[in-house]
Order: sequence, then C-alpha cells, then structure tokens
Amino acid sequence: MKKINKVWMAALLAALCLAAEAQSVDRLFREFASADNNESVRLGRFMMTVAGAFSDTYGVQGVEVISLGKADADVKQRFAEAVRNIRDSAYELMIDAKENNQRTRVMARMKGEVVRELVVLASGDNPALIRIKGKIRRSDIERIMNEHGK
Repeated sequence: MKKINKVWMAALLAALCLAAEAQSVDRLFREFASADNNESVRLGRFMMTVAGAFSDTYGVQGVEVISLGKADADVKQRFAEAVRNIRDSAYELMIDAKENNQRTRVMARMKGEVVRELVVLASGDNPALIRIKGKIRRSDIERIMNEHGK
C-alpha cells in the first residue's frame, strides 16, 4: 500500500512540474511584451471599428503584434524555448511547422464554429507574437485564404 502511494505521489509531483514548465498564451504575451528592444503594436476595438468603416474587418475586433527581431540573443532563445513548450488547454493547435532553426505555431481559441482568438508564434531570426481577437467565422477565413492565399 505504501509503495502505491509513493508511486502516485511521484506521478503527481512530475505532473505538477510539467504544468509549471508549460506556459499559457496570456503569460507568454505579458512576459515578452516587457522584453527590452521589442517593437509592439496594438489595435483595439475602437481602431478596428474605424477600419470597418473603410473595409471589411471579417469580425476582427483587435490585433496585437510583438516583434522580437531586435531583441538580445538570450531573449530570442527564451522565446524559442517558450514557443516549443507552450501548453494552453484553451487553444487548439492548428499548425506546428519547423524548418531549420525556425518554428511557427498557429493556435486558435474557438467557440463553436467561430474563432474567438487566433495566435501566431514564430521563433527564429525574426521572432514574433501575433494575436487576433474577434468573432471570425470559418467561412471568412476560407474567403480570405481564397482571395489572398496561394
């Protein structure tokens, strides 16, 4: 009986260590938004409403971009490790592409058939974090891909 309890305790401790190592999307944005030599842009709901008067915003209500291209090598390395280890149960991993020293992950937070948040994480020479919030229908994404993709 004691042996089984020790095994369960070891498994629980290992799971807690892994959970502590994993990083959420919000925490990742907070951490690297304050990194030295970053460049960031945030367009909120008001700006997207103004943009909607001139073109279709496809349900996008906000955009946040953080570029770490000019950051120190240690910041880029920490970011690459964070991208590799990110775990957030609120998001569905859509794309995980690796090429040479670059990795791109695209994650989506869905509510039914509507994308509420789309996150793009790109590590490598020009690392960046991109977050698009809104109520974006899958049909709009398909339409954008058909018009601008390929």
